[in-house]
Amino acid sequence: MLKIPAYQPLNLDSLDSIASRTSACILLDTARPSKMQRYSYFFHGPVTTLIAQTYDDVEKQLYEIDRWSKTHWLCGYIAYEAAYAFEEKFSRFRKVQAQALPLLWFGVFEKPLIYDHACGEWDNTFPKITSDMLHDSCPKEKPVITHSIDEEVFKKKLPR
Repeated sequence: MLKIPAYQPLNLDSLDSIASRTSACILLDTARPSKMQRYSYFFHGPVTTLIAQTYDDVEKQLYEIDRWSKTHWLCGYIAYEAAYAFEEKFSRFRKVQAQALPLLWFGVFEKPLIYDHACGEWDNTFPKITSDMLHDSCPKEKPVITHSIDEEVFKKKLPR
């Protein structure tokens, strides 16, 4: 049986002063504390932001995401409707008027603050994940399956 450490809730008051002084911040708070999901991430003070307001901007910003992801942390979203930028047969679904929210928005960050719910402390280093932790977090009756994505194959599938 997987032993879950005592869950220490995140104190949002500790983030208030940081959040009020930055142009953008994102909190990814874990909802299911366990050995593998005991961390919450607070991104603040982006180096830059990547934004696609129009369908023509989406592909360009995806390449920027790829470029920045080699040296920085990225956090943001891609709207469902951004998919219309890649398939001509869906072009009729593109709205002519401006979107209320961008189709794509990502902040580029040096690194997040990381909150460890097991001990109730902030740290700014990435948690070390061992193979034992991976195996412990999976049900015993199912095998652990690992795979990787071949970067060259992935890039060939991206529309240009």
